[in-house]
Parts: sequence; structure tokens; C-alpha cells
Amino acid sequence: MSDSSGRPGNQPDAEEEKGEQWRFELDEVGEDGEPQRPPMEPESVSAENALFILLGAVGTVLVFWSLVGF
Repeated sequence: MSDSSGRPGNQPDAEEEKGEQWRFELDEVGEDGEPQRPPMEPESVSAENALFILLGAVGTVLVFWSLVGF
């Protein structure tokens, strides 16, 4: 059924007929919704992590160096 403008009237959408629901409720997405996660704080650099970064950088330079043919 449609009104005089040719738009459908109060007929349920296909999603409503299947019983699907919105993933989020209106009170969860507004300004008063669920709070954002707290920002991540930087941590100190450990020696193990710094060593792996250094080895990765040196390995990358060596790969490019061998591809160029120096």
C-alpha cells in the first residue's frame, strides 16, 4: 500500500520481517553513549625490542643493497 506520493506506507522493511535488529541502540551512539577507550600510554623501550628493530633495519638495508648491486 502507498500514500498519494507513491511512497510505501506503514509496511515493515525486509530486515524487520526477518527479525534482524540494529547492532547498536540509540543510547549507545550519541554524545551520552558508551565512553571511548582510554588513550594508550607509551611505555619504555626494552632492550629486546630495540634489538629486533635494529636487526630489521640492518636486514632491510642489506636486502636493498644486494638488489641494487653495490
